[in-house]
Amino acid sequence: MEELKIKIIAKMSRRRHYAHKMINFSDLLRVVATNERGDAKRCIYELYKEGFLNRKPGVQKEFRYSLRTEKQAEIDEMRCEYYGRHKEDTFNNDTFNV
Repeated sequence: MEELKIKIIAKMSRRRHYAHKMINFSDLLRVVATNERGDAKRCIYELYKEGFLNRKPGVQKEFRYSLRTEKQAEIDEMRCEYYGRHKEDTFNNDTFNV
């Protein structure tokens, strides 16, 4: 379950779905294989309950989600632990290195 949570968070932070930039529930489920969709639904709900995700109703009774900016430091630490990188080596969301 933790691996699924980190996959979901990684997809959202990689695409910068923070604060007002929302992603549909069905698009979040595309991260995982079809046989893990039930677990992914539970993980998304748990992430919402833990305070990592914002939720608002969208079109056709489908919720839309975004990451909370207050939890950005925790999210970066989770991603670094999962991918085995040091925080200094990862891409900083605040700056663009061109």
